[in-house]
Order: sequence, then C-alpha cells, then structure tokens
Amino acid sequence: LVVLVDEEHALAFLLDSRGLKELFDFRNAASKRTPETYDSLTQKFFGELLAGMKEHDCQWLVVAGPGFMADSFKKFLSAKAPGLSEKAFFEHASNAEKSGALELLKKGLLEKILGRQKLATEYKAFEQFKASIGRGDGMAVYGIAEVRNAVALRAASLLMVLDEEMRKNPEASALA
Repeated sequence: LVVLVDEEHALAFLLDSRGLKELFDFRNAASKRTPETYDSLTQKFFGELLAGMKEHDCQWLVVAGPGFMADSFKKFLSAKAPGLSEKAFFEHASNAEKSGALELLKKGLLEKILGRQKLATEYKAFEQFKASIGRGDGMAVYGIAEVRNAVALRAASLLMVLDEEMRKNPEASALA
C-alpha cells in the first residue's frame, strides 16, 4: 500500500504486479487559516486515512509526501496503530499525486521493501535455528563437518552460511 499525503489530501494506491491501482483519495478539511480547528480537523483526517488503510490488508506500507504532513502522520500512526507502523516505510515524495508514487518506484522503493522482507525472513530462520540448538532436538546443526554430513544425507532443509565464511572458507562456499 502506497499512501501519499500532504496538507490538502491523501491518495492511496495498491502496488501489485500490474502497477498502481488507486484505492482512495481523502480531502483534508483543516486549514492553517483557522488555527482554532486545525489540530482537531487534522486528527480527524488522519483517523479517516487510518481507517481507509485498515480496509486494505497489506504486507508493507509506504507513506510519503512533501513537507511535514507525512512526518505528522508517522507520529499519529505510531500512537494509534503501532502494528501497522512497524511495517511502514516513510519516504519523501515531491507531491501527493500519482506522479509522486511513480517517483518512489523510480527511487528504488521496491528494492528497499524486498530487502527488508529478505532481512525479516533471514532473522526468523536464524531465530528458529537458535531455538532448535537450545532445545537440543537435533533439528539443527552447525560446523563444517556436521553440516557437510547433513547435506550429504539430504537431511538439510535450510542452509545458512555467514558471508564471512563464504569469503574465507572454500569448503563453506562449496556447501552452498
């Protein structure tokens, strides 16, 4: 989900294999010319935006825009929906229109998201490895000889090798 937000409105797109699909466009009734209602109307706008985002289940969320409105929404999101905030990227875009979303894609947004996804997958696998070693259930092994044996017996479902080992140890490189 890609959400572009500025002082006037928020525009949301779903990013899928076919490109960007517009989901909603919310207008902000707040105006800095009426400071007595600005904060309350901005909070209402953020609430509507959050409700719209929650209607669309997403694996990753990108919030971007010009100026400080995206930063203000980041604080709102952290307070009101910390779970959603954890899977969010906050970026800068020159505008809150479709061209702003395309700008994000050109800046490597997909690579950034996929990189974080890969890191999360690797972290989860490493945590499972540590838990298995801690339990002593025999479902995880480490060390060149033990890993070589597990691979030879086709008993390995996942092989993790440190980058440093790959560079320094030709035997570790051959296992991978």
